[in-house]
Amino acid sequence: MKKLFPEKHDSIILGYSKSHLDWCKSNLNDMWTFLIEKKTAFLYRLYDNQQTY
Repeated sequence: MKKLFPEKHDSIILGYSKSHLDWCKSNLNDMWTFLIEKKTAFLYRLYDNQQTY
C-alpha cells in the first residue's frame, strides 16, 4: 500500500492512530516473540524451501 500511496502516513494506511502505530513499532520484538512461543507463526527457511514449526 505504501507504494500506491507514498504520501500517506503509515497510520492512515493501516487504520491505526499514531499512538497505536508507535506502540506497535516499539513492541515489535515482543509481539514476534509471543507469536513464535505460541507456535502461531511459521518460520520459512529460504535455503531449502522447507517450513519449520
